[in-house]
Amino acid sequence: MMNKIVVFLWAVLFAVTGLVQAELIAPGVDYRVDSVQGRNGIVKTYIIDIAPDSGYTVKPVLANGGSVGLASTSATAKAVNALAAVNASYFVMGDYAAGEIIGLLKIDGRYASAVEVPGQKRGALAINSQHQAAIGLSEYTGSAILADGTVVKIRNLNYLYVPVDTNGSSGSEGVVLFNSLYGNKTASNKWWTDYTITDGKISAINSGPTEIPFNGYVLSVYGLAKKQFSAVKIGDKIAINQSSSEQFGDYRDIIGAGPILVRRGVAVSSIYKLIERFPADIADSCAPRTAVGLTKNGHIIMVVADGRQKNFSNGFYIDELAGYMLALGCYQALNLDGGGSSTMVIKNKVVNSPSDNAKQPFVGQERSVGDILAVLPVANTTGTNSK
Repeated sequence: MMNKIVVFLWAVLFAVTGLVQAELIAPGVDYRVDSVQGRNGIVKTYIIDIAPDSGYTVKPVLANGGSVGLASTSATAKAVNALAAVNASYFVMGDYAAGEIIGLLKIDGRYASAVEVPGQKRGALAINSQHQAAIGLSEYTGSAILADGTVVKIRNLNYLYVPVDTNGSSGSEGVVLFNSLYGNKTASNKWWTDYTITDGKISAINSGPTEIPFNGYVLSVYGLAKKQFSAVKIGDKIAINQSSSEQFGDYRDIIGAGPILVRRGVAVSSIYKLIERFPADIADSCAPRTAVGLTKNGHIIMVVADGRQKNFSNGFYIDELAGYMLALGCYQALNLDGGGSSTMVIKNKVVNSPSDNAKQPFVGQERSVGDILAVLPVANTTGTNSK
């Protein structure tokens, strides 16, 4: 009974100004624009509702075909002929490794990225081979088993911050696994030793950067971790083991972000922002937001809320976003990257008002991002990210 009361209260709160626009963009795929009252003023929202029998599903798609690199949401959506799309993962900004994905990402059964801090659990959306979706906590676990039986923990996947010290004398170490979803070459430098792995064996050993084989790996090793590889030679067998949480073990596509907003019909962002250890700029600010939710009857709901545009749309606090997803009927919901990244594209057109350089609504600049969550026909979801 309490859950029903909470849902009713959120629904009342967000029914202040009501529906602005609605249309059918494909059979079973609805799009609508809403305007609601938030704590800081009016919030303009954009909603895509995908019915389970629509013939469409969602899938993560990498910008520029690699887990490092940037492209706009609209450009990436156009490249895969997506019906619609929103921005998705957190990613590295700035000059170093711009676009490198931050967070768990699995595409077509291959891991493209892991959480930034090893062992950290973050919220994730997962889609299985039957195109059924789920939301929950997930983490990445990876290891390399050397020929002598030594088990080496993989600290990062397709994500590398090069240490300042040049020889590991400060006690630093690194073991990073790269695959071809990262790009053509590793991000390591001459201070790292790269072990190329093809057909389960070490095929080359050299300093980085190193070309990444399409169907293999490169294991980049730095600092004190090199001692574990001192006896490794070309031709040695090596096994790479990777997994996510048990809940998502057999899911083909996983996109991590967070925090979790709604769990089992309850708004839980205030709890999960702590569990998932999100900083204040994400967890406690009023900002443009992007989210994805699931209803009990199998609908997938994608939402973008405009923000940082006075007298037009002020954005949501994270708990407001959780309440809004609940009011839309979501039984589970997940926060995606937001701020200037928040973008919704329908049929190759940006329909919201991105906040970067937005001196007035709908004149802001669309930000380039690391990946998107695309709405695609079920028949076109295999191999979308193949290089």
